[in-house]
Amino acid sequence: MNELDSSQRVLRLRKLPGRITRPREVAKLLGEALGIVSEHIIIYSLATTYDRWENPPSKMATLQLMSVPECMQQNPRGQQWEVPLPGAPGGTLILDAHFEGWTVLNDVEPSKHRTDCIAISGLASHPFGSWQTRGGDKSYMWLRDEIPISVPGVRALLYGYNSALVGGSSFQTISDIALGFIKQLEGGGWNLDSSKPIVFLAHSLGGLVLKEALVQVADRVESVASILDNVQGAIMFGVPSLGMQQSHLMAMVEGQGNDTLVQDLSRHNGTSYLRQLNKSFEGISFTRSVRILWAYETKESRTVVQQSDGTWERNGPPVVLVNPDSATCRYNRKNKAITIPINEDHSNMVKFSRGDLNLGPVLSCLRELCFPHQDPSNPVSSPHVDVMPRSSGGASASAIRPSHRTSNEVGDAIERDYQMMREFDNLWSSLEKLQTDLDSPALNFRIDQIEDPFQDTFQWIFNLPVFCNWLQQGSGLFWIHGKPGSGKSTLMKFIYESPRTWELLHDWKSNAIEIKGSFFFHYRGTAIQKSFEGVLRSLILQILSPHCKQFRNQHEATLKNFRKLAIEKHSLEEEVSRYNTKALKLSAELASLKTGQEQDDSKEKVRRKRIKLDDEGAHPDVRESFGGEAQKEIVKLETDYRGVCHELRHLEILIETVDKEVSQCAARYFPHSKASRTMLLTDIVTHFRDRAYGLIPKLERMLRRLLHQDLISMDLILFFDALDEFEGHLDMISSFIKDLVDKTPSSATRVKVCLSSRPWKTLETHFSTYLNFSLQDYTKPDLESYAATSLAQLGKGNSAFFELIPLIIARANGVFLWARLAVREMVDIVSTGMDIVSRRQLEEKLRRLPDDLFEFYRLIIERISLPTRRRTFALLELLVHESDPPSAADHVRQAVLTADCATFQAAREVLECDGRNAGARKVGEREFNDMSVWGGGLVEIKSNYPQLMHQTVLEFVTGLSFKRIVLGDLAAIVSENGHSFHLKYHIVTWNLPALFTGPEMRHRMELQDKIAHHAAQSELTTGNSHLEFLDSVPLGYLRSITCVDYLLPINKDALLLFVISKGLSLCLRDWIAANPGELARRNLLSDTACLPLLGSLPFSPANGKFCDAHLRIARMLLEGGYRMAQDPGFFAAVLKKLSLPRTTQHPTITESALLELAALVLEYGQDPNVTISVFANGVTTECSALHVAPPCLAADLIQRGANTSARDSGGRTPLDWALSRHFELSGTGARYLECARRYEMCKILLNTQPPSRHQQSRMAWRKALDEFDQKGYDTQALREKLGPEGTTRWQISWLRWLGRR
Repeated sequence: MNELDSSQRVLRLRKLPGRITRPREVAKLLGEALGIVSEHIIIYSLATTYDRWENPPSKMATLQLMSVPECMQQNPRGQQWEVPLPGAPGGTLILDAHFEGWTVLNDVEPSKHRTDCIAISGLASHPFGSWQTRGGDKSYMWLRDEIPISVPGVRALLYGYNSALVGGSSFQTISDIALGFIKQLEGGGWNLDSSKPIVFLAHSLGGLVLKEALVQVADRVESVASILDNVQGAIMFGVPSLGMQQSHLMAMVEGQGNDTLVQDLSRHNGTSYLRQLNKSFEGISFTRSVRILWAYETKESRTVVQQSDGTWERNGPPVVLVNPDSATCRYNRKNKAITIPINEDHSNMVKFSRGDLNLGPVLSCLRELCFPHQDPSNPVSSPHVDVMPRSSGGASASAIRPSHRTSNEVGDAIERDYQMMREFDNLWSSLEKLQTDLDSPALNFRIDQIEDPFQDTFQWIFNLPVFCNWLQQGSGLFWIHGKPGSGKSTLMKFIYESPRTWELLHDWKSNAIEIKGSFFFHYRGTAIQKSFEGVLRSLILQILSPHCKQFRNQHEATLKNFRKLAIEKHSLEEEVSRYNTKALKLSAELASLKTGQEQDDSKEKVRRKRIKLDDEGAHPDVRESFGGEAQKEIVKLETDYRGVCHELRHLEILIETVDKEVSQCAARYFPHSKASRTMLLTDIVTHFRDRAYGLIPKLERMLRRLLHQDLISMDLILFFDALDEFEGHLDMISSFIKDLVDKTPSSATRVKVCLSSRPWKTLETHFSTYLNFSLQDYTKPDLESYAATSLAQLGKGNSAFFELIPLIIARANGVFLWARLAVREMVDIVSTGMDIVSRRQLEEKLRRLPDDLFEFYRLIIERISLPTRRRTFALLELLVHESDPPSAADHVRQAVLTADCATFQAAREVLECDGRNAGARKVGEREFNDMSVWGGGLVEIKSNYPQLMHQTVLEFVTGLSFKRIVLGDLAAIVSENGHSFHLKYHIVTWNLPALFTGPEMRHRMELQDKIAHHAAQSELTTGNSHLEFLDSVPLGYLRSITCVDYLLPINKDALLLFVISKGLSLCLRDWIAANPGELARRNLLSDTACLPLLGSLPFSPANGKFCDAHLRIARMLLEGGYRMAQDPGFFAAVLKKLSLPRTTQHPTITESALLELAALVLEYGQDPNVTISVFANGVTTECSALHVAPPCLAADLIQRGANTSARDSGGRTPLDWALSRHFELSGTGARYLECARRYEMCKILLNTQPPSRHQQSRMAWRKALDEFDQKGYDTQALREKLGPEGTTRWQISWLRWLGRR
């Protein structure tokens, strides 16, 4: 074997068995596979693969070989080698040097895994080597070796793609590379809710790929766009956002397919593309709160020059490849805080060595992006947490713990009854939570969208012996396969919903519960509609449904009665506790008075009082009366004590009555407590509560329990449609479905599955051995019926049409949709000249049509003239981004006409011109004609509402390549989408206000909601502001749409109010940039404070719910110079909402958002001592902010100067309010919540300013402390704050306390 030199590259090893856990094991296994000694193999990293569908997951490693194995000697220029896995016949290890795709560099414990860090390399760079220093030492690579140590909890990954320049045969563009990257992110599961947040590290071209990818996914279907929800931030290293010096690179790619990619990087040729890309990317990252940091080089780079031997060397003239302006999008001039200067050239700026001075700041920035925690001293920095007592204090029936009951007072039988009923209540509550957590309207969305069969088609399925026999007597799997558009989904829905399916399945002799379930995969839908998680959730819910329904029907009345009794019992026990406390104190006081055991200070007070009376010459009776007060008090205390004992006996009788009724409930439930159904549900709930597993493993365990249970006989039939649309590895989902029908010997659940899919090779491998048929083999009569009926309606008796039916059927090959498109093609041809078109011409036309539906759609688009395609794009985008209720055909047509208009006036002129040219055409004629031309037949009008002709058209239009197919090169610079077009149209066609009532008013409100929806979504999905268009809209229109026409005069403030009310943060950003200092210079609302800018955000948000965009707008207003004096009622309104019990707070905004807003305005100068008017207990009270503030905000108020001794209009301080048990801001009130809040306020106020004895009465403190004790709060700290006597003063008698006064 030849020895390798020290500069040998690092290699990647994949497909290692999951059992491998140590580098030594890797070296031993690979050495055996390669035939070299393990000592010649250096393992640098070992990590689990990214492939979430691999089961069990394999591992990958990075390594170096110190000797050359035979496989490399035979192929020295190779980039990948496959070697047999020792001890595993058929197994293979993959060794490569290209590092393309994903490379995981380290593992993180699941409980500590916080973030994924993905590194994307630049142009003509190696995915691994570009991050590693040049030279012979390959033992250090900072992403792999530094991040796990310096930023724990982060998993580092590399994404590799082919970006070679010299000799490159690829003609891919930045958009193409980005498309591949998106697919890889989807495959890695970063579009799922369960995935970890992502922070990107992108170098050079890699940053443009990242930008293009995020811009593309922002405007796609939710299942793809959800990737953006997981993006937390990025560090861009030398990314040429505004172009780069690339003339030397053009020489390298001259005449090659990749010259277009290099041209796009030019500071001149690529400017329009790069600037539009940067504009969209910045807008998207801004609206989605993605933090971007920009690193730039500060050294010149050597350019590459071709040598005499034809090779290229980096020894040309030095230049600045990416200048600071381009690398930072000019933030180096306007916001240096988000820029990072790196004193290296373009290539070496990411090649950090051990101890590199540039590495520390980069790692620090990476930590900030991965863990964006706020200052812990800020009370809003962490979510609000209720103050929970040490013992139960609420009225939850499931948490009953009778505090006064002992085994002597209550028999064991009663205790067992309560325990059983508590378990019953817990089971019921857990089942409700399970239903809430797992269910989603999206799970049933797909089946509801599938069209019903055409006339009497598909009736043959119930005359097909192989299928009917399987339904009646068969078992296992039945596979229905067919081409796209052949009607598989329509057939599956027909089978699933047909009553004849139940008739064939039903066995009257069987006692088994018959359950029918389904999952219709939907690739164009949300992640849950096509993921394994969605399958598990749906199946569990459907299998449990009949059991839960019967369980509820049997026991709902019993549970309601028990919960009512439990609340009553809790109330009685609170009264018992209160009377017990009172009785104990009375008893202690009586004992103290009768035995004369008084404290020294009390005796001294009595002695001094008598001496004073003697000195004053008081009558002896007066002196004696003072000494006899104790006897009078004893009589009074004894009377009170007897009264308390009487109340206790009465309460005990009531409790015994409740106990008896609870026992009756338990007696009704007891026969069912150990029933099979109850035991099964209890078992499922136990798995559901188990927190030791992640969501997917937990759901898997629950489903396995349902399938393998031996308690209840169940016959389960499951229908899976469009298995090929599963988002994940097909081998995995196929194995899962096969496992469903593998019944264990002890299981009482019998399962059979009917599934449909395209006949892909992978699926055929799994399911071809089961009963199956090809759908297109049986649909010929249906196609003939469809074609004949359609041609008869359209052909007007032309015999040429009917002669084409056999050819159409043959070419369609069972695909209904293809036949439909082909018929339409024939009609279009003949309609231009029915008498002169020959049959041969029609046949030739049919033969030229593509077989693949997507290619068919592409052909349809390509036939549309180039000038018309802008309207094609607008039409299809409008339909894809339609909102409820949908727009009528004439509205959609007009929206297409105004789509390209840049101003309001231009759009109005287009509509006015269109109105003049309307002529006397029939209603709907223009809409039909224009949409036929623009849509090329892909759009149809039904009941005056346009829609896409088929689900596959929607899939085509929402595909990542659709925009480029329609617009070609213009796709790179067209930034608007369907939301943008809807927004412009609805504004342009808005009617100025009149006195609307009834339906007209509801219609206006619907339009306002649509405008708000499309405005917000346009910013989110395009990253572009509409300020230029909005600035051209007459102010009266904006005022009317904003619903403030009765408050605001028509002036330039209308634009700003519209932008803020609709939550348009990009527009506001651009407005502030165009009007620097304007917010600070003028009072926007003059004397009209009824509609303040900030106040309209939390309580009247445009989309019905306060979101991140509104909070961002509030911060932007304050940062831009908006003064809180311009919004005097805002802070008071926020505090009022916060002071209410959670059940009565405003539905449009959460408590955490209110807290963030309150902290924000305090940060920007809000007076913490503002006066607030509150209405409580029928009285209006003037008070300070500290009086009503929740505990988590009170500390911030005090820190910013709130007066802790401020008094309300009744003379009470904030501490008085905290001590007052009965004060509530709501008549329906959470007493337990109020107690928790008051306890925390007492702690905060005492820590800040311990009160003097003259501020709050001892009685108030005693009552408050008693209540806190009863609720289980720790009052020791409060007692210590009250002084040296605080720990004992509440145990002394009330009489002695009066004596000290």
